[in-house]
Amino acid sequence: MYSVTSPILFRLKVVFLSLLFWFCFSITHAQTIVTSIQPYYSLTQQIAPDAEVFRLLAIGASPHSFEPRPSQIRMVAKADLIIINGVVDAWVYDIIDASKSKAIVLNMMDELEFDHIEDHDGHNHEVESADKDLGNPHIWLNPALMAKGVSIIAEHIVEVNIADAFAIQSNASQLSNSINNLDRQIQIRLAPVSTTPFVPFHNAWAHFADHYHLNLLLEIEPAPGREPTAHYLAKALDQITMTDTKAVFSEVQLAKRPAQVVANNAKVNLYQLDPIGGTKGTESYQEMLLYNVNTIIEALK
Repeated sequence: MYSVTSPILFRLKVVFLSLLFWFCFSITHAQTIVTSIQPYYSLTQQIAPDAEVFRLLAIGASPHSFEPRPSQIRMVAKADLIIINGVVDAWVYDIIDASKSKAIVLNMMDELEFDHIEDHDGHNHEVESADKDLGNPHIWLNPALMAKGVSIIAEHIVEVNIADAFAIQSNASQLSNSINNLDRQIQIRLAPVSTTPFVPFHNAWAHFADHYHLNLLLEIEPAPGREPTAHYLAKALDQITMTDTKAVFSEVQLAKRPAQVVANNAKVNLYQLDPIGGTKGTESYQEMLLYNVNTIIEALK
């Protein structure tokens, strides 16, 4: 003996199973988020730990000299959300075009309101026109801006991951508070060295120095990715020797030689900063900030 399911009941079962599948898929499917550089990779991981998060720029590489790989084009093609800083990582748009990606693109410079700080020497050198139009793009080194940016990142993640909206927003709130607390600690710690001349390698540190009221004297390499001329280095050396400069700084992602030459000739110490992070001890955004703060304090005290 057997029973025959009525057509109406059968259709109701199909609809129910389809809805159940869609609901389970939306809960368990990990969204794919691609970030351009390590700071946004770290923040995104902390906001959405269950998402698949990828980073385009290799650890230790400079965003000013990026060359994409075929695997990265495929990665961008399948992304649901792409998070970039703007200007320094404008090459992402070429990858998006090549991959024909349909992802939502979050450009942090477009979303955040910030003071448009120009290069320290007033652009007396050749730089990309975007730098001139938008001011210094290294906004991630101002933690007050990133504390605000966390909620913006979370809003865009929720757009592609509605199922986890509550957890994502809760994580973002905690992270924003944590960064604000860290910012206040850094302000206190850097205050004693704020008047000592600060000579970083290139123009990554304008927002950082402005936020913490550091005495940014000059950059050794004013045009990113281009070694300074002998004439510029001579002028920089004169300024360093005429002031109470205690140290100059190289950077992990860029050639060390120009900074070493200046340090040797000025007879000051050479320290290394890392504006992007990702190596041991600088994996998270917060660790990256603390590494640089500790280095600056040690160098300038």
